[in-house]
Amino acid sequence: PALITRLGVAWGGHIITAVDGTPVTSVAELNAYLATRTPGQTVRLSVTIGPGVLSGETNVTLAVPAR
Repeated sequence: PALITRLGVAWGGHIITAVDGTPVTSVAELNAYLATRTPGQTVRLSVTIGPGVLSGETNVTLAVPAR
């Protein structure tokens, strides 16, 4: 994306580092945490972009899984 390019950060995707302040280090940990929540609940994700130069938090409302 243009913003990432202007900031000089190699684009490596978004990496979720924590959910509601609880650190997660694998997809399995993320899935286990989210399994304790229900559709419609909001969780706060901590994310880093690329090699960790940019980071931030965002709220996400969980949806019903697709069938």
